[in-house]
Amino acid sequence: MQFQELLHNARSFYEQADSDNLESSRQRNIIASILFSWIAMEAFVNDMMEDFVALPPGIFTIHERGFLQERLVEFSTEGVNAGDFIIANRRRFVRLGDKILFLTAKFGKGTKLDKGSTLWQKFEASKNLRDRLTHPRKDQEINVSLSDAEDALEVAQEVIRLVALKVWNKNIDV
Repeated sequence: MQFQELLHNARSFYEQADSDNLESSRQRNIIASILFSWIAMEAFVNDMMEDFVALPPGIFTIHERGFLQERLVEFSTEGVNAGDFIIANRRRFVRLGDKILFLTAKFGKGTKLDKGSTLWQKFEASKNLRDRLTHPRKDQEINVSLSDAEDALEVAQEVIRLVALKVWNKNIDV
């Protein structure tokens, strides 16, 4: 599923929540909107990372390639690769925020994201809410509102636009 469709689903769930009078289904749609917003953002960034992995060798350092592929980079002591760093066949999961920082720093023509900016603070708040929804604790009640869904949708759209602008130097309509 492409990020546009995921973002469309997030908007649809938001609109359903906004028009729903039954609290249980309203909450369900709010949660779905928040999660689909986050998933759309991740899909956009992950697809971009995969596109860069497909480029010919030599464009990225071995460590950058490992980062893009979410694989561990190790020093090889055996075989034909002895003495070299290699991309191991072991996963190394990278947080979405780190991927965004890497892509914008690498391709942003010398500009880096300001982690103190309003957008980054909203991104962190959206991440925290997403984390509470996807990793619930029985001793922690989760209350979500329509404005939480609206914020998550806004953040996803802003981050996608920002990354597209920094990396591709292109405004995209989301």
